[in-house]
Amino acid sequence: MIVAVALALACGMSYGVSDFFGGVSSARVRVAPTSFLTYGLATVVAAAALLVAGGRWSGSALAWAVLAGLFAVSGTLAFYAALVAGPMSLVTPIVGTIESAVPVIAAVLIGQRMTALTWLAIVLAIAGGALVSLKIGAGERLTARPALLAVAGGLLFGGSIIALNRAPRDSGLIPAVFEGGVGFVIMAALLAWARASTRVSRLLRLFDGGADAAPAAAAPGRSGIRSYAAGIASGVLLGASNTLLVLALRAGPLAVVSVLADLYPVAAVLLAWLVLRERLSAVQVSGVALAVGASALFALA
Repeated sequence: MIVAVALALACGMSYGVSDFFGGVSSARVRVAPTSFLTYGLATVVAAAALLVAGGRWSGSALAWAVLAGLFAVSGTLAFYAALVAGPMSLVTPIVGTIESAVPVIAAVLIGQRMTALTWLAIVLAIAGGALVSLKIGAGERLTARPALLAVAGGLLFGGSIIALNRAPRDSGLIPAVFEGGVGFVIMAALLAWARASTRVSRLLRLFDGGADAAPAAAAPGRSGIRSYAAGIASGVLLGASNTLLVLALRAGPLAVVSVLADLYPVAAVLLAWLVLRERLSAVQVSGVALAVGASALFALA
């Protein structure tokens, strides 16, 4: 269990740092090009790891890996659409909570048994992840559209983890490679389609905050270089995260691994505090404390 906990925590922290750099890059290079870059690099990193670790190719491995990729990229688009339509402070906790709960429910349905201490750790981890993501804003309300999109995003992200877990044990890191590869192909197709269709181009720009946003382009000079550097860092870390997730799923129970991997908001929030000097609310600090406590309980369970 210790190995699975360590791998899953490393995965969650890597996901969080990747999200942080992805957010920095998206703000300057736009969401769709950043996603294209990060998925591409994630595939390269996972493929490099596959060359070292190896894995047995099979139709089942490819099928589950492609399904995981479809779930992941669809969840990403639903999540971005929810952020455009509603407040981040309410959308993100919904996505994270559902994403954590779905694999736990699946683990129960397939008969994985957990001790009372493990269940307590699961509850604390899910609550901690939700609280870390929560920023209370005056007058913020969540309408039906962003709420449904947030639920869809959480279900799809959770489904991606389940699909990765269902891949054959001897497939090694093949699922991690194809999960990123599917996202890369889909984002490449969307960007190519956007060049030929004004309607698709305007749809993609909605993820950047509005249909009238300027077309995707990095600023010249050092600012543009830093923007792409952030996107490159995000992609490398995403590939590492996907690799660590698959390894963790092979080493430990689905419910434990998925909940710990979904603590990525902790890393993103702490980086925003350290680098961007964003203030942490009392609610967020309590969320970090719960996440740390849950991690310790998992190690003891």
